[in-house]
Amino acid sequence: MTWSQLANKSTGFVTTSRVSHATPSSLVAHSALRKWECDKAMPDGASEIGAKDITFQMAKRSPGKKARVILGGGRTTWRPKQKDVNYDGFNCWRTDGLNLIESWMNKSNVLGMENMKGRYVTTKDELLELDYENTDYVLGLFSESHMEYVSAEKDSNSQPSISEMTESALKILQKNPEGFFLMVEG
Repeated sequence: MTWSQLANKSTGFVTTSRVSHATPSSLVAHSALRKWECDKAMPDGASEIGAKDITFQMAKRSPGKKARVILGGGRTTWRPKQKDVNYDGFNCWRTDGLNLIESWMNKSNVLGMENMKGRYVTTKDELLELDYENTDYVLGLFSESHMEYVSAEKDSNSQPSISEMTESALKILQKNPEGFFLMVEG
């Protein structure tokens, strides 16, 4: 992803897992352990030596901060613990008080992206109804952990399919005349 950005290409990824899970996180973060998806999962003393969790790196550092498309699951790693959320065994949330959704959406300090327009979406309808002509980047987090497994016959009302996410990503990324890099994982 870094090489593509250095070549002025638009970048992004689509996954049905958590966006901080192993494959997508390998594009945007350096971590000694793949389970360090949020600061709650980090060992004591890690932050004192400069180690940061995967979602922090994705939201606040390049190449994640410069990505134009991040679509998948894993909303819990991006924000502090929510009272009304069923974590369903995945106990990873922000203990540092940061809302990394807001951090990733703010591109005012990202060279070349200062005047771009972005959207944060959480449902299939929000993604499919995007005004792609006026959207330069998108963060879509459609579940607290991994997204639902769907078959060809099942039509999810709340979560987009991998093909719908991929089509949406392409509508944003293909606007760049320099080209793009898109990783898709199901």
